[in-house]
Amino acid sequence: MNKLQVLKIREQLNLTQTELAEKLGVSLRTVQNWEAGKKIPSTKHEILHNLLSQIDSEDCSEELNAMKQRIKILISWLISEGFAVNQEDLGKKIGIESKSYLSQLINGTKNNDKLVNKLISLDKRISEDWLLTGEGEMLKREEKEEVIKKEDEALYYVPLLPISAQGGSLNDYVESIRESECERIPSPIKGADWAIQVDGDSMFPKHPNGSVVLIKKVYETAFIQWGESFVLDTCNGVVVKRLYPSEHKGCIKCVSINPDFPPFEVAGESIYGVYKVVMTMSKN
Repeated sequence: MNKLQVLKIREQLNLTQTELAEKLGVSLRTVQNWEAGKKIPSTKHEILHNLLSQIDSEDCSEELNAMKQRIKILISWLISEGFAVNQEDLGKKIGIESKSYLSQLINGTKNNDKLVNKLISLDKRISEDWLLTGEGEMLKREEKEEVIKKEDEALYYVPLLPISAQGGSLNDYVESIRESECERIPSPIKGADWAIQVDGDSMFPKHPNGSVVLIKKVYETAFIQWGESFVLDTCNGVVVKRLYPSEHKGCIKCVSINPDFPPFEVAGESIYGVYKVVMTMSKN
């Protein structure tokens, strides 16, 4: 149950905020907070869903079917973006182990609020309004890559961070520097959040010294693909390494491609962010 559904219930039943509060046994301020986006206690979900069922069934059915289709479209997009191998794998990565239960959530036969919230949290570009109401587009307009047409070919421009993937703090730059202040470089692929230059030979030959890697933020550590290259932002600086699970609880093992550089481990609490390397290219 979310703020838009609470507002729909009240408007469709022609109730004032005060009348809805009386039906639910809560204060007027509580209903106002819910409609403003405050968390709704699970103890009130069943009552609200019962009220929702009083709304015209045909209209409600059409809306639920449309939302079911949007959820399926979003899941297909997440899989295509590499968040998971398939629908079942995606379910496991967001904490829904049962395949049948996941299907029930997608088809709306079970309360799918948890599923909706989990899907939205996977990528900051996903529009909550689109998923819940169908208004607007699936990806927020302000989060889309800038696309420039040149010689009938689309080029995507991404900001180049003024820091190398060996020292300094990526987090400091991301939080303090606006994209408009960064040099923007053309990218042949879609979906990169930032570009960053590699400093050093530890990842030679795949990511040589002076090359530029295009990176995409990983919002859930469950989506780390072990053995792949990532830029790791830590309290001791920024490194590009292949990541592997560690035998030590709460740690990640960082491995260089160049055998002259020994592996090391980083504690989870020392990590500010994890960014997947989606492509390596020459700065020139």
